[in-house]
Amino acid sequence: LNTKHHLGPAMVQDLLQQAGSVRAKDARKEVVMINGPQLVAYLPHSLVAALVRDRQRVSQLAARINKAPSKERERLTERLFLEEKFLHRPTVNELFVKLRNRASHIPEVEHALEHLRMCFEYTFESTLMFPEEKEVYNDLLEEIKQDEGKFGDKFGAYHFLRFLVFVVTGAVFAETLGAEPADRSSASSQRTKAVSDRHYKALFSSAQAIIDIAMRDLEEVAISLFA
Repeated sequence: LNTKHHLGPAMVQDLLQQAGSVRAKDARKEVVMINGPQLVAYLPHSLVAALVRDRQRVSQLAARINKAPSKERERLTERLFLEEKFLHRPTVNELFVKLRNRASHIPEVEHALEHLRMCFEYTFESTLMFPEEKEVYNDLLEEIKQDEGKFGDKFGAYHFLRFLVFVVTGAVFAETLGAEPADRSSASSQRTKAVSDRHYKALFSSAQAIIDIAMRDLEEVAISLFA
């Protein structure tokens, strides 16, 4: 993943504005397609609405924090933290468990999902959180780090959806397993390339299938998750 780009409210808005609308198999449903370097996400209306609602929620947090007098901010962030707690059930890791069960037919899905869970932990604070949220969740973030806990055990569906979008917009698969041999026409070079191509296609196919299932899982329960 290219962790240099950070997912933020402006980026989500730009993604939705630039995304092309395509018809799903069911002509009554219209989805938004987000094209990454190699992966694609098809977001139904419910998940697009969730991203927009998420962005609006963060903007409202920022406005409430910025308007508060300095001496009132600590009390305000405590109140906002309590208001936000209901957003985090089920947790990200509970959603990963559900995804593992739904994607059990995909080759090496356990390995792939473990990498995704690790990636979520690694990118969460620096990439998936907005500055306003960090202010609200500062004490919880410090507690998680001190206890060597997992962010995925404390945060929920909105952050899971952000992560999926981030993966789609940032994932790039290496096209070779190693350096190309000097003699590209040799039999060993051709065999190496064939193995590399199969490996690359398998990685891409599994990752795309996982993303597709994860989006469908969220869509099925979007009314309860993103109410």
